[in-house]
Amino acid sequence: MLHPKHNRIDYGEQLIPPDGYELAYAIGTTYSLDLEALMMLPVAFFYSQKLDGNPEELRYDMLDAITKAADKITVYYQNGQLKVPHQYHHLMAYWENGIQPVSMSNHISSFHPKVWIIRYESKEEPPKYRVLVTSRNLTFVRDWDMAFSTDGIVTDKEQPKNKPLVHFLQYLNSVGKKKITAAFINDLLKVKFDLPDKFDAFKFVPIGISNPETSKPYVNPMTATKSIWDEILIVSPFIDK
Repeated sequence: MLHPKHNRIDYGEQLIPPDGYELAYAIGTTYSLDLEALMMLPVAFFYSQKLDGNPEELRYDMLDAITKAADKITVYYQNGQLKVPHQYHHLMAYWENGIQPVSMSNHISSFHPKVWIIRYESKEEPPKYRVLVTSRNLTFVRDWDMAFSTDGIVTDKEQPKNKPLVHFLQYLNSVGKKKITAAFINDLLKVKFDLPDKFDAFKFVPIGISNPETSKPYVNPMTATKSIWDEILIVSPFIDK
């Protein structure tokens, strides 16, 4: 069973670069986006600190990182779900090119993934990628969260299991004005991700996103087959029949 005291991770800690690495580029997706929470991202990426905090209390040595953050971080969110703070902060203007609204083609659908795909670079080691899948939006809400995180190093061979992630980024490129570089996507295809403790396998499934190899959308593997499950754990903000 999950234990609220012993089985915990911190959102900000999961964004902090590994030892010896620094942020090269990060792609984040969320349904709702709180601009004040967005302001705290450089604190984790550039200063290895948690997201908890007050944007009004940022030290001057962090200001340079915030002004340049949009060059290295892009966040996609559901169009219309941007939370504007009660008090405007002039540094928010620097994020203008770093946030991308997404409107789904189907009016009954919403852009709902909560995923980070991050590239870290080192002067001595191969580039490293991290994939973080969470049930939490980019806000300060303190609801219980479930998250999956894995790191991997760029190899010289393609890793077929990463193709769905590549297709997901290609989709983001098709709907966003700011383009993800080909090098970021191509190297992602060659990352050998670590298998987390107590896991036998994992699979990336960007449900609803078109698979260009089949011209069909990815479907939920839980409902696509008639398999009988002994145990299933589902984390969702909404539920219906």
